[in-house]
Amino acid sequence: MLLPPGAEGPAHTHHDVEEAFFVLEGRVRVGIHRGPDEVEYRTLGYRDMIVVPAGVTRSLKNEGDTDALFCVIIGTQKPQVPTYPEYSPLYGVTRD
Repeated sequence: MLLPPGAEGPAHTHHDVEEAFFVLEGRVRVGIHRGPDEVEYRTLGYRDMIVVPAGVTRSLKNEGDTDALFCVIIGTQKPQVPTYPEYSPLYGVTRD
C-alpha cells in the first residue's frame, strides 16, 4: 500500500482476522482504538512491523512529508468486510 503525505486509512475493524503492517519506506502512524476517545498510537518507520489482532479497531495515517510504502498482510485469503465505528468517517458505508 502507498499512503501519500497526509492520507489516512480511517478507523475500522476486521472481526475475523489479524492484520499486520510492515513499513518499507517512510513513516506510518498506527492507531489502536479502544473507543472514540481512547487511542494508542505507534509510529512505524523502515522495517518496523505491527500486528493488530482480530476484533481490535485500527487506523493509519501518514503524517510525514514523503510517501509511505508498506505491506498490509491479512490473516486469511478472503476476509470478511470490515466494519467502521461510529466515529469513523466511513461509518454506515456498506459493500455488496
